[in-house]
Amino acid sequence: MRRWTWPIGIVPLWFALGLLGAGDAPQAQNEPAGKIENAPRTAPIDEPPGDRVPWTTSRMVGSPDPPRPYVVDVAFPHLVFDRPVELVVVPGTDRLAIAELGGKILTFPDDPAKAVETALMFDLKPRHPRFTNLYGLAFHPKFEQNGRLFVCYTIGHGEEDGTRVSEFRVNPNDPFRIDPTSERILITWYSGGHNGGSLKFSPVDGYLYISSGDGAAPSPPDPFQAGQDMTTLLSKVLRIDVDAQDPGLAYRIPPDNPFVDLPGARPEIWAYGFRNPWRMSFDREGGDLWLGDVGWELWELVHRIERGGNYGWSVMEGRQAVLPDAPRGPTPISPPVVDHPHSEAASVTGGFVYRGDRLAKLRGAYIYGDFQTGTLWGLRVDGGVVTWHEVLAETPLRLVAFGEDRSGELYLLDYEQTNRIYRLVPNPDATAPNVQFPRRLSDTGLFTSVADLEPAPGVLRYRINAPGWSDGLDADRLMAVPNLDRISWTRDGLWAYPDGSVFARTVLFDGETDSGLAKAPARRLETQVLHLEEGRWRAYSYQWNAEQTDATLVEPEGATVAIPLDDSRTITHRIAPRSECLLCHNPWAGEGLLFGRQSATPLTANTLQLNTIGSDEGQTREQLRAFEQLGLFHEPLPEPPEALPRLANPYDETHDLDTRARSYLQVNCAHCHRFGAGGSANLNLVFDRSLAETGLLGMTPVQGTFGLDDARILAPGDPFGSIVLFRMAKLGAGRMPRVGSSEVDVQALDLMHRWIAGLNDEGQVNAPADPFRTLSAEVTEAIAILGQAEGTNPEARAAAFEQATGSIRGALALLRRIDEGAIAPPVVEELVAMAHHSPSAEVRDLFERFIPASERLERLGESFDTNALLALTGDADRGRLLFVEGNVAQCRTCHRIGGEGTVVGPDLDGIGAKYSRPELLHHIVQPSVTIDPPYVSYLLETTAGLLQTGMLVENTRLGVVLKDAQGKTVRVDAAEVEALNAVPQSLMPEGLLAPLTPQQAADLLAFLAEQTRPAP
Repeated sequence: MRRWTWPIGIVPLWFALGLLGAGDAPQAQNEPAGKIENAPRTAPIDEPPGDRVPWTTSRMVGSPDPPRPYVVDVAFPHLVFDRPVELVVVPGTDRLAIAELGGKILTFPDDPAKAVETALMFDLKPRHPRFTNLYGLAFHPKFEQNGRLFVCYTIGHGEEDGTRVSEFRVNPNDPFRIDPTSERILITWYSGGHNGGSLKFSPVDGYLYISSGDGAAPSPPDPFQAGQDMTTLLSKVLRIDVDAQDPGLAYRIPPDNPFVDLPGARPEIWAYGFRNPWRMSFDREGGDLWLGDVGWELWELVHRIERGGNYGWSVMEGRQAVLPDAPRGPTPISPPVVDHPHSEAASVTGGFVYRGDRLAKLRGAYIYGDFQTGTLWGLRVDGGVVTWHEVLAETPLRLVAFGEDRSGELYLLDYEQTNRIYRLVPNPDATAPNVQFPRRLSDTGLFTSVADLEPAPGVLRYRINAPGWSDGLDADRLMAVPNLDRISWTRDGLWAYPDGSVFARTVLFDGETDSGLAKAPARRLETQVLHLEEGRWRAYSYQWNAEQTDATLVEPEGATVAIPLDDSRTITHRIAPRSECLLCHNPWAGEGLLFGRQSATPLTANTLQLNTIGSDEGQTREQLRAFEQLGLFHEPLPEPPEALPRLANPYDETHDLDTRARSYLQVNCAHCHRFGAGGSANLNLVFDRSLAETGLLGMTPVQGTFGLDDARILAPGDPFGSIVLFRMAKLGAGRMPRVGSSEVDVQALDLMHRWIAGLNDEGQVNAPADPFRTLSAEVTEAIAILGQAEGTNPEARAAAFEQATGSIRGALALLRRIDEGAIAPPVVEELVAMAHHSPSAEVRDLFERFIPASERLERLGESFDTNALLALTGDADRGRLLFVEGNVAQCRTCHRIGGEGTVVGPDLDGIGAKYSRPELLHHIVQPSVTIDPPYVSYLLETTAGLLQTGMLVENTRLGVVLKDAQGKTVRVDAAEVEALNAVPQSLMPEGLLAPLTPQQAADLLAFLAEQTRPAP
């Protein structure tokens, strides 16, 4: 069932003149075309226009969870800087140096008592009128003797030599003043959005290491294809000797650089495949080079850099394929040490291996953080394996860089929030939870009467235009802004709330069940509360008691609510874990960009949703106008509400089809499928994009076709060829929306079917073509037979069902006829029973929605606790039956054990000797992470536009031979081959365990683990 529609952990996007590789702001969005009519209002605004009542009863403070083990403390209380970006020790002295983005280098004593002011060492801006940003600073290891230091800065934007690394020398008479005439430019590269710019001298070899980004804006990814291009300095870690010179260079190329003998390669390259490496460091004891790389759509990455290493960009973004067909560099791609999804981090900042003495528990740990969220982590590695990884602190800082002092103590730089230097200190309250945090809903201060859902004075009940699909559950919504504080917003939806703001969504069950055959008393299930504190949204759920008088705080792992029915059956409602909400409520789920930590807003708290118009007692009420009259906004409305953008209720037939469909995609899909938000398909489904800009129209799916022939993400005029419709229609693995609900939205399915049927290739809605025209004559006839209940016998209906569902296109068409009421109910019951035993998992998933939820098997689904599964004891004999029968596990459709099965994937004889049970489970759950070379999948496109997918058997001048997922051989003559490209997805699909019960999965693992001997 639907989780909450309010985000947790939302932080803003940010873009500061290219810092942090663009901070990755979304592209400018188009204005919505024309005025959009609004859905009828569903709830009144409790507060009438007039004087606003302050909300003074809030008890939402802090968090119920134990605090993190560390907090931050100002290290130099007298010093404030202007956008600091780097902190380093001045060798041979007792001073530290700060580099500011604006071009100044400042020094000060490394002593909080003596550091009362800074001394200006140099200002780059007066020397270069076109100077833009200072990124990196490094002092020569023998600075005390030679007075040399190095800076990385940019001039202009988009220039071939706009990013520079220059050497300067200090004034011989003043070691803390740089001689401006001493500049010697060492190396340059293109200045774009991602410049890198970190400079570090190795404690092992004494060479200077330099990081560079891909020089590009956030999107599209790597437009210069720099990541794997060895002829460019972009997207690299460079290694040069600044103490000698090669002919024609201002430095020497170390002879042991890995690519000095590679024809065409830049010999300075030490490692490659980075998007925007933001801050690197050497372990002062071990010499290892660590680096944080700012990700694109899904992942933030931490690498330990090896000689000649390839770190994937832009073929890969960590574990996720980005441009799988792009040319690759000369060395294999290495995975990151750790990666963070964008639900946890948004712009990683590389740190240091801690070698100080003050924090003994952290000695030897690599400490790093995230610019956007302010979170700090620590990790330890042993032999390439991460042995410890923990959140150390959650701070309000913008962690732009870390620094070390002479003894290895760690400093943290805050950018723009306070512009100060901080340090980590143990949290004295680390083991003590906040006992004052409200454990009951009645203690939150949101209600005068919880039992009656009567809000407290100053708390507003509000309505939205377009509800997300929540398995048919209803909701009551409240918002509260503390005291008389106000909201900042703009026309395009950027809403920023003051600290202490709270949203509450009470989920209501109306008593109807999925089958309609049984009823239960209407009841409240949970109240989801979203609280903004210190710029961070935190989410909690309160589970209602049986008496419906109050609700109790749910633990972080979530809970399950059993709803008894009147016929002794129960159905369940799942209260999601707090962390799961981050899958949708990610840092990019807001409506745009502001230069403030609170710019990203809850998913429905924006202009598109809150610009509603309704009627109360015959009077028209405009919600935004009412908010304005209450004094809720800092700014007056810039235009009348009817001129401002708004969504339409997808279920309201009074609105046009296109607006309803786009509104549905906005509220159910766009929080993930937009730039940077984590949807693995490169889609941008936000409402105010034109359909042509979404990436939907006519595009080939990159995450699997599910057996749908000639599949497109959205095929104009062809619903049965559209992956969007298929994934909405099914249950089980691959269903969309992926999280937030567990039932098919039948009304939305009808909406999307009619919308797609009416679309032309340009994305305009015309008179719909007949989608059944795409079916073969045999499938059309079979569906017609099933529509004629009289005059057919069970054998004929079974044969017709088999014919109709022999293809996924036909199964979708049959499902549509059922939804249209063209198949008699008794026949539908027969078809559902047949589908339950279909050998095709896709067919089973399409028809499972007709089985009452209470009668379905408890299945693992796409997200499950692997440790809990591994703790179950499996029965190998039962597991063998699962493998051999193939109806549930489907292993034997591609694999063979002991001569049983099909040879598409590798034989599994001896697999139990090769992998442990945890490793076996990992390979099944994530089959595309590691693909043996002989089983790499290829996508072949013919000159006639046909697509074939399979493993490459042969590629010669005569043609190409593939073996598809069913083991069939596909031959295509060379003259008919338009394109042949490797794809990152294994032919073995993800989610294979999703249809299994936990015990079935344990049995299958037990059977595979027993296969310790290879076939004779």
